[in-house]
Amino acid sequence: MLANVLQVIFYMILAVVMFGDKICQTLGLAIPDIVKSLTENKLMYCIGGFFIFAQISTSLRQTGAFEISINDELVYSKLETGRNID
Repeated sequence: MLANVLQVIFYMILAVVMFGDKICQTLGLAIPDIVKSLTENKLMYCIGGFFIFAQISTSLRQTGAFEISINDELVYSKLETGRNID
């Protein structure tokens, strides 16, 4: 859930980086300095944001699932027991 929210936030930030100046102009607003900086350095912010949000999203989605099955029969499941094999 939180990973999905972060993904939406990333896309919103990406839209501001790519089109922030045009969005402000369309709305008749003065372009803030932060938006100017973002749009002047699009590539740097896009790549940096991608790596940062990818790491955060991946860590939030990890379940630590570990299962062992033999002949399609589940022998052990960390998800069911909540602990690792001894």
